[in-house]
Amino acid sequence: MKRKPLIFTLVSFIAFFIVIIIFDRKGNKASAYISSTFIDPPIARAHVPFTTYLLDADSGYQVKYPSGTLIHIPTGAFVDSAGQSVSGKVNLNYREFHKPSEIYLSGIPMLYDSMGQVYVFESAGMLQIDASQNGKPLYANRNKPIRVDMVADTDRLGYPAYYLDTLLKKWVGVARPLVVTTAKADSATLYDDIDTASDQTTDLEKVLQNEKPVPVFIANKEKAKFHIEVSENEFPELAGYNGLRFQAKGQDDFDPKFSEITWSNIKLQKLNDTEYQVTLVSGKKSFEIIAIPVVDDQNMAEAQKLYDKKYKDYIAKLDQRKTEQERAKTTKDGRSKLWTKDMQNKFVAACQSHLIYSYFNILKFGVYNSDCPKKWPSEVDVVAHITDYWGHNLSLCDMCLVQRGLNSVYIYHFRGSQYSGFKFNRSAQNTMWATTTDGKIAIIDSASFKAQQQSIKDGQIYLQFKVMDKEIGSYQDVRKYLDS
Repeated sequence: MKRKPLIFTLVSFIAFFIVIIIFDRKGNKASAYISSTFIDPPIARAHVPFTTYLLDADSGYQVKYPSGTLIHIPTGAFVDSAGQSVSGKVNLNYREFHKPSEIYLSGIPMLYDSMGQVYVFESAGMLQIDASQNGKPLYANRNKPIRVDMVADTDRLGYPAYYLDTLLKKWVGVARPLVVTTAKADSATLYDDIDTASDQTTDLEKVLQNEKPVPVFIANKEKAKFHIEVSENEFPELAGYNGLRFQAKGQDDFDPKFSEITWSNIKLQKLNDTEYQVTLVSGKKSFEIIAIPVVDDQNMAEAQKLYDKKYKDYIAKLDQRKTEQERAKTTKDGRSKLWTKDMQNKFVAACQSHLIYSYFNILKFGVYNSDCPKKWPSEVDVVAHITDYWGHNLSLCDMCLVQRGLNSVYIYHFRGSQYSGFKFNRSAQNTMWATTTDGKIAIIDSASFKAQQQSIKDGQIYLQFKVMDKEIGSYQDVRKYLDS
């Protein structure tokens, strides 16, 4: 039974002790740097908040995160430290990171070491998930994993996936996430081609063909019958029927000797609303049989009841989809003459960005990321002198370079007002964020950075940051300041 969870926002912070690789003041990889925390937000009061769902461990749920991400929690998804299933109320904590500002404020390290070469992840979406009960951590049940359908970055589909292993102290590769376009994408495509909108009802029935249930019949005692193991995922219309068998349509279609043969392959293909083609293969020989699904007398009443329910659900889903498409068509008919092609493209892109998902199976709680390792900028390598807008030395505890068009953050950890080995690409559009040693936010916008890089002389650059005067407030306030 799917139940609606209670939801509240939790401002939480998870810290781990770890050795991480950073760059020293000469821009080279340092031998080792002991950080007091592993996930270390640069601004403690403005890290990305969790959304917490209050669940019953004995029930199954599907919850929707504000971004549109769907979290599927099966019954029995949580275990304790001894690996035993838990009962009662549990807290499921979840958050996501999609933009560079979110990644920066998360404090999650984005470095990836491969064969001694340090890269920075470009992210197509990152998530963090954990659970607790009565203040004690819970663990994911690997036999009943939670599945997260995370809204995907359509510009970066197909990136590999990684898990942040806090025991190995590094990112480790996991199964590449499955990328799925939801059925609602059909509505979005209507805005790209109005001339075909009137044909969408027929297309809808084709799209839902595999979900249309098939009637089952009472087995004829005079005709040959046989059993085939059917995949419920491939043939959902046949799922759930007790005692289901296939009955040859013609009296001579099935030779009783077929049951004595070990077939190397058996193929099942749906022909129409009632009939299937069964192909039996053995070596170079193959036999085709037209058959219908049947059950015995004692299972017929239950089968008919199940079919009626399936058909009712199918018609309701088909009607809902038709209504959605008709609404979309009406909307387009009324607006298409007013929309420019650019406006249409933006609308379709906005729809599609929330209709494409990356599926993650959560075998362990923690941080998952869909990433592509990228090299550090290399066009310019200079000594950076850090000042405020008025030219006074500015002491920083970190400095973050963001290159437009890349969903990455290049973070330089250091304390002071000078950094040797500061690297960036002159041809890119760059923005910089930083936190001062007295806990303030400092920024160089892209226009200012472009002007300042013109003053490079003798391998030196003077970076003038604009310091945020007012006291740091909420995460949302800081995000607005960074993204402005």
